[in-house]
Formats: sequence, C-alpha cells, structure tokens
Amino acid sequence: SLTRMKTDMVDGMLMHAISEPEDADQRIADGVYEALLKAKEQGKIRYLGFSGHFKTAANLRVLERLGDQVDLTLMPLNAVDPSDDDSFTNKVLPKLTEMGVAALAMKTAAYGNFFTEAIEIDGLESAPIVPARITIQDLYEVVLDQPISCWVCGMDKPEQVIQNAKIARDFNGMDPARKNGIIARVAAYRNNHKLEGYRKWA
Repeated sequence: SLTRMKTDMVDGMLMHAISEPEDADQRIADGVYEALLKAKEQGKIRYLGFSGHFKTAANLRVLERLGDQVDLTLMPLNAVDPSDDDSFTNKVLPKLTEMGVAALAMKTAAYGNFFTEAIEIDGLESAPIVPARITIQDLYEVVLDQPISCWVCGMDKPEQVIQNAKIARDFNGMDPARKNGIIARVAAYRNNHKLEGYRKWA
C-alpha cells in the first residue's frame, strides 16, 4: 500500500469504529493494536489511535487500556452533542486533553443531517436545523472552539470548500455566552438518533 501511494510512511492510522467496551477488549486481545504498534516501530506509521462514534464508554475503555500508546482519536463533536446524555464533548474530550491525545472531530454536521433532513420533535418545527435554528457558521464554530487538532467537515460542492475554509480562516475563538446560546438553541434535539444516526452504527 505504501508503495502504491508513493510514500514511506502514513501520518496516522486508526483502529476503526469501536462500538462497545467489550469490542475494545476483544480487538486488543486479538492483537489489532499490537500490529499497528509494530508498524509504527518499523517507521511505517507516524501516529496511532482509534475512532468511535457509538458510545463514550467504548472510547474511554480504549484510553484506559492503551494509555500513552494512543496518539490521536476520531469522534463525533457537534453543537447537539454537549446536550446528549452520553456526550463525547463532556465525557471523552476532557480525558483526551488530560492525556495529551489529539482529538479529531467528525460528524460535525451530524453526517449531513443538520442540513438535509427534516428531524421531527414535539414542539419544534420539522425542518433541517441549519439554517432554521443556527447558521452554518454557528454550527462549525462551536466545534472549532473545542480543544481539537483536526476538524472533519463533509463537503460535496466546491462552494462548500470555499465556505468552510473561510469559516476556519476567520475563526478567532468564541465568547462563552454565544457558544452556550448556540448549544441551547439545539438542545431539544438531544439524544435524537435520527439526527445523530451514526450512533446506531455498531
């Protein structure tokens, strides 16, 4: 694979989609991470980690089991997540900061559901959250204000690339009151697995 990609090293490699604590235990027992560590020792991989978008307990189990052998992790961070009962923002991100593990933010637009799908909730208009309740800039700046190393934002049009690049270039931090206000405006969508559909993929 390295030869085909015309490189001698991959910047990062992840043990993908850890779903449950038991899943983490089984993969570690099966030697998955051991194989990645060997490739890192051989100079084929620069940074190692894992991804998990299902339950915070699974992510925390990997961190507990592997400790400083984890360099980075990919997980969902968006404007609704802080209100969820099982919030990656509240339960996992502080641990990453404490351990010095790089956080890669994914599902920052809830796998596109912020933009494209009507999510019905009692008492709220059935419409995509963006721009009905918050702007695209609001949505992404909440994520950019977190202690992250990488912001993953799905784009399928050149205009979106330009738009998102501008949001990133212009971002200089958020006033806490503005940030909390944005989160509050979408808090009624908490624990909604139609919106955060990726939390059912396991």
